[in-house]
Amino acid sequence: MHGLGLLVAGIVGGLVADVLGMPAGVVVGSLLGGGVYRLAAGDAGPWRDRYGHVGRLLLGTVIGAAFGPDVLTPLKTALLSMLGVIACLVGGGMALGWGMAQVTSLDLATALLSSVPGGASTMPAVAHDLGGDMRLVAALHLMRQLAVLAVLPTVLSYVFKRRARRPERGSAHRYDKL
Repeated sequence: MHGLGLLVAGIVGGLVADVLGMPAGVVVGSLLGGGVYRLAAGDAGPWRDRYGHVGRLLLGTVIGAAFGPDVLTPLKTALLSMLGVIACLVGGGMALGWGMAQVTSLDLATALLSSVPGGASTMPAVAHDLGGDMRLVAALHLMRQLAVLAVLPTVLSYVFKRRARRPERGSAHRYDKL
């Protein structure tokens, strides 16, 4: 019975976040819904262990189905810059994870997978397979996502407004008054 309540809480959370237009709303909302249920109701029963594998299979299938020639073709033009960004993000995340493992009681797998970029739904699955604490990895990725969603729109709004007010370099209209 606990598993059904957890499933309903996750579905409701995902649908509410999606209706509100939250980026990655279905995933983030279902994470929040499931987390709130667990905090309020306690035990989820054997549901998570029994059906978690099926959920990860479905998630991998859905993500994999998004890749096709229509996605890969445009990436060819950005291959070098994309590889540079990936190297910086993964290297920086691994350095942060290693440092977190050194100064906290987290095991290395949990700290690394909490710090590297990746989906809030896929990194916990990897942590589970590597013996890390998938609950902590999910919680830390959720906090990262919420922080980005809280801060990034404000920062980008400021940057784009400021950029719109500034004339383009080399534009002739700066000298019209001369």
